Amino acid sequence: VAEEPAVDPEPAFTEVKIYFGFASSRIRPDEQAKIDQVADYMKAHPDKQLSIIGWASRTGKWQYNLKLSRWRANAVKKALVERDIDAARIKTEGKGERGKGDNPEDRIAVAITIH
Repeated sequence: VAEEPAVDPEPAFTEVKIYFGFASSRIRPDEQAKIDQVADYMKAHPDKQLSIIGWASRTGKWQYNLKLSRWRANAVKKALVERDIDAARIKTEGKGERGKGDNPEDRIAVAITIH
């Protein structure tokens, strides 16, 4: 009986959301494990790329929120590069405001998409 070839499993995720505190681009300690998980997957799959899109709440001026969303996306990229992921494999973008009010979902720091 011939054995079936091993299949490289896809990750249990295709998108990871990293949350930040209000008006902050510092990655929270409780979010670090998600970044570790993405870095481990990327190390095992050197053919994959990442897109990191940053968001911010609507609280405050839109110009600041656009900058904050970029800072957040770049903070996650920096954390991945510090974990030995090649920066050339990571695209970042800040989208600015998202959602309404102070709902924590509005402060989604970044959505990391693997492709």
